[in-house]
Amino acid sequence: MGAKSSSSKAVKLSQIGDEYLALRSLRTILFSDLKTLANPVETVHLPIAVVLHHIIVHGPLRLPHEVHGWSEAEYVLWLQKHSSSEVIDLVEKAVDGQLDGTEEDEETVKLVREVLVHAKEAEVEEAGDGVQ
Repeated sequence: MGAKSSSSKAVKLSQIGDEYLALRSLRTILFSDLKTLANPVETVHLPIAVVLHHIIVHGPLRLPHEVHGWSEAEYVLWLQKHSSSEVIDLVEKAVDGQLDGTEEDEETVKLVREVLVHAKEAEVEEAGDGVQ
């Protein structure tokens, strides 16, 4: 009854799961320059909602639930029940109109819009991959 070697406990990357990969990616973006988040390669394993909220929280903009007058709990429930394309639309509407002319606002909105463009392109690609 010998102990198993540590190599027999090794787990393959393919077995880890999307949640683990997202967690590892989140750890990386926490310490990254926000401008790097416009590159989809930097956020490949993260849900788009996480990326968008990360940018908004670190900028001067109000969060979507604040713009729409929802409580945090209502917003979390809404996020859980809706698709990523609906989240994209909601965040886009919340960000539009928040420009007050400051440079920081403009930079944050520009970055959010870049991420939104990439997210929409990825959705189109995924939809195209599913149709054959």
